[in-house]
Amino acid sequence: MNKIKRTIIWILKPWPVLVPLLIGSIHYYIYYNSNADFTQINKYVSVAIKIIGACMVLININANLGVFKKGSILNIIFNYFKSFPLFMKKHTIYGSGIQSQASVGSPSIGIVKNKYSTLEERLSEIEKQLNNQFILINSIQNDLNRKIKENIENRLSELGQEINQVHSIIQDSMVGGLHWQMLGFSLVIYGACIDIW
Repeated sequence: MNKIKRTIIWILKPWPVLVPLLIGSIHYYIYYNSNADFTQINKYVSVAIKIIGACMVLININANLGVFKKGSILNIIFNYFKSFPLFMKKHTIYGSGIQSQASVGSPSIGIVKNKYSTLEERLSEIEKQLNNQFILINSIQNDLNRKIKENIENRLSELGQEINQVHSIIQDSMVGGLHWQMLGFSLVIYGACIDIW
């Protein structure tokens, strides 16, 4: 039973080619078993099948545009006519000055003696201040390194998610619409062949 089901699925897998063959078989069965004049009928059937095939291809292209650019063929046409220079609205942009201030670092308070009795006291005070500044610089550097590392890790995870989304969109648009494009193309070819016969 499982082999029969897999065989049927395998036979129906190229349905974009099988559907035009089925339509052609029905068309020619009626053609050979009927006494009607099929010259006019073939012309109309040919035009109808070409239009249906072309519409299937356009619908698939439109779906791909919606996936990638969040738009459609109708939006592109509407925006084209909307951008006609004689009908464009005038836009006025007003600007005003912006003032901002920024500071980096944390405040530190210390007591500085103005007058030192000896040179050694002055040198020891300068050493204390230098040590305090080194400690402050190290803490600022450690904070900045931690923030940069967190930002990089967050951005890398966001980029990984975006790449996965783009990959799935591309895969869906390439594989998902291929059958409809093949069916549309097959119908256009079949419609062209009816004109020849």
